[in-house]
Amino acid sequence: MNIGHHVYEVESPDLVRVKLQGDLSAEESELSVELYRQVGEQCGRVLVMIDASTVGGIPVEARKTIQAALGVPFRGFVIHGGGFMARVLIKMLLNTLKLFIPSMDMPVEFCATKGEAERWIARRRAALGPLPGASPLTS
Repeated sequence: MNIGHHVYEVESPDLVRVKLQGDLSAEESELSVELYRQVGEQCGRVLVMIDASTVGGIPVEARKTIQAALGVPFRGFVIHGGGFMARVLIKMLLNTLKLFIPSMDMPVEFCATKGEAERWIARRRAALGPLPGASPLTS
């Protein structure tokens, strides 16, 4: 799914992969929050993997939409690629979200490569355990 110039891919059951390309507008930010909300409603948690290798800026208007994300059950963000400024902007945005809900179990991790980010997601899923409402498989 494309939201503006950015690509979002929901990977079952709880992962949203994001490829940021260029600047993130306020409208695009609001639409992405709606996608996260839908995933959270379906499975009880949301993990986000962001490819920041081609991100532009995150203008103030886009950062202000962070309050719309309150209530989304984020359980982790992993970011790979991107330069120093991209990482600073993304970290600032996510830290703002954590300020609104300080008790939320929402680690933020930066990795050098996509492979490292995928391994982080696997470890995070293992640490979180089964999805809420999921029953263990029986033989």
